[in-house]
Amino acid sequence: MNVDELLRGLRDLERSANEGSSNIQCVQSTGLQGCTHCSFCEDSTNSYRCTHSSKLTNCTGLTWSKNCESCHSSAYLQDCRHCVDSAYLIHCVDLADCHHCIGCVGLVGCEFHILNKSYQQKEYFEILERLKVELGIEVGDRNG
Repeated sequence: MNVDELLRGLRDLERSANEGSSNIQCVQSTGLQGCTHCSFCEDSTNSYRCTHSSKLTNCTGLTWSKNCESCHSSAYLQDCRHCVDSAYLIHCVDLADCHHCIGCVGLVGCEFHILNKSYQQKEYFEILERLKVELGIEVGDRNG
């Protein structure tokens, strides 16, 4: 076997694996592709152990989340990417161990932030209420 044969064989295996991207032990879910142990989810791809969520890609352990990519072990995320161990995030990227943030990037261990700026809890929720309708926010409010 030479390098060309190896790479050609690998491409063939990847192609055949992608063609059969079935779901494993998913419950009450629709529009899934390549998902495992997801329940009550819709229109998601390559996700694992997610529940009550929709439009997820490459996520694990998300609950009550929507439109997220490569997020893990979090709840109540909307329109987020690469966030982990967090909750109540909206339009955030690369957050870890954060909650109640909107439009933030790269924060760790923060709460009640908008555009990476800290707010008092009361002021945060006042701003959130004003933004909810305009942004189509469905998750992330204090009633969660």
